[in-house]
Amino acid sequence: MDLSNPLVKDLLNEASVRSLDAYDVIGFDVDHCLVQYNVPSLYRMTYHGLVDTLIKDKGYPKSMHELTEVQMNFPMNGTICDYKHGCMVKLSPDNEVLRAYKGFRRLGPEELREIYGNPPCMKEFTKEQQATEDYFTFLTYFDPPFTLLFAAMQDLAERKVIAKTIEQLKEDLWYAHKLAYVYWDYEKKTMEGIATYGTYYPHVVKSPELYIKRREGVRELLAKLREKGKKLFMLTNSHYDYCDVIMSYAFGKDWKKLFDLCITCGKKPNFFKNQSGAFYRVKETEPLFCGEEAKAPLELNNDYLTGNYKGLEMTFEKALGRTNLKYAYLGDNYMGDCYWTAKLPNWDGIAVVEELSNFFLIP
Repeated sequence: MDLSNPLVKDLLNEASVRSLDAYDVIGFDVDHCLVQYNVPSLYRMTYHGLVDTLIKDKGYPKSMHELTEVQMNFPMNGTICDYKHGCMVKLSPDNEVLRAYKGFRRLGPEELREIYGNPPCMKEFTKEQQATEDYFTFLTYFDPPFTLLFAAMQDLAERKVIAKTIEQLKEDLWYAHKLAYVYWDYEKKTMEGIATYGTYYPHVVKSPELYIKRREGVRELLAKLREKGKKLFMLTNSHYDYCDVIMSYAFGKDWKKLFDLCITCGKKPNFFKNQSGAFYRVKETEPLFCGEEAKAPLELNNDYLTGNYKGLEMTFEKALGRTNLKYAYLGDNYMGDCYWTAKLPNWDGIAVVEELSNFFLIP
């Protein structure tokens, strides 16, 4: 969204505050929800880091850095990587294949029918499983660089620039992914700072102004929600130290005071799917910042790792002195943040879909 446009306001705006009046407890994801990224810069940085890994470790050609502008705009959110057939596909709600690509080449109707039947349908896909041996679903704004990478890899294979099977492309894709987001030394079992490892974190940590937007307006709205007596929590799958870096840049060093509870390494969607995941206190001197286990109900105004929704409910029921509270959780991942929360009693999942800002002016 172009926030310089005076006709466009933030997705989390004054209307959002009014629409949340019905809830007692409101939770927020961090990445692409509370923290808004400069998406084009993030895409390019992530993609070129992935390519560097493939060139260095897997022998891919340097030409992967030289895509056309049209090819660089290929990434699509909500895309499914079909390993079984070597395609990138977009599906309808009933699993009909609407579009499919091999590399950057869009398949025609006849090819679609040959691969997926008539009508073309990806029968093995289920929305409740983001990943299987046969496919992976790219659902968040962190994912499109990987759709671009796989398309570029498949394009090279289709043109016989590289001799790779689909299985080898899949292995190389996830090898690059692992090295992009590595955050500690797996051999030494030590952590030396989030900017030490990987092809992603060092860029964001060292130059957050290139990738992250300030969120003064959202900070004011969070404060208004608390003034109305709402209990707020932050729940993210991001690591504690990375979360601190990006939230500090977006909201200021004192960002934690905006929330009653902060949970990192949340392991969503499992956080919402089970009642037994343990909470751990944050201890900055320990590997992965994992301190001793904490039993619910938790102490407010503290930092925790992992956990489960039932322990969260117990915590806020104790804090507010009543049961049957109404919960809302806002996030950008349609499945991990919204689908599974909406299945819980007294919970609503609310999708923050930044793509909609390309089509609507938010008043």
